[in-house]
Amino acid sequence: MDKFTIIYLVTINVLSFILMAVDKNKARYSRNRTAENAFILLAIIGGSVGVYLAVWVFNHKTKKIKFTLGIPAIFLLELILILLYLNR
Repeated sequence: MDKFTIIYLVTINVLSFILMAVDKNKARYSRNRTAENAFILLAIIGGSVGVYLAVWVFNHKTKKIKFTLGIPAIFLLELILILLYLNR
């Protein structure tokens, strides 16, 4: 993997984690929330690790199947694609 890809993946995962933390805080105070589809999109574009870690660190959206099973499925798909790319 090149340097740009690594920087991108670290950045998108940190951003995903932070946005989940902000959404959890908003949930506590009944403020406008971030749409679940935004987190799914972040996971699809490479932020699956950040979203999944935040689910468990903040105990946020743990009752939603798309977060407890869907995000790990997205991660596994991304991992397979990365391994296929590296072994081309």
